[in-house]
Amino acid sequence: PDAAIGTGPYVMKEVDMGVRFVAEKNPNYWGDIGHADTIEMLVINDNTARVAALQSGQVDIIDRVPPRTAGLVSRAPGITVASTAGPGHYVFIAHVNTAPFDNPDLMMALKY
Repeated sequence: PDAAIGTGPYVMKEVDMGVRFVAEKNPNYWGDIGHADTIEMLVINDNTARVAALQSGQVDIIDRVPPRTAGLVSRAPGITVASTAGPGHYVFIAHVNTAPFDNPDLMMALKY
């Protein structure tokens, strides 16, 4: 962002959209300040690459651990997988003018 307000505990210092973000402690923050002086966030969209980066020590934390591999990842030494409930948004694209998706009862069943 070119004109961030900067009222949080960290201030963005570098932004490479979709690649990398760097934030530093905000010396003017009024509340409890974080423990890290600098935070670097890397965008790793590929599940396998993201998990591999965690397991190899290239990153300290990841989100969106693939459910199919969460058990395996949690057994690795020094790694803890935390599960939390939250709002999820899943898109199911269907050609509703083509069978079987043209059936309203099927489409209603898929919603639940």
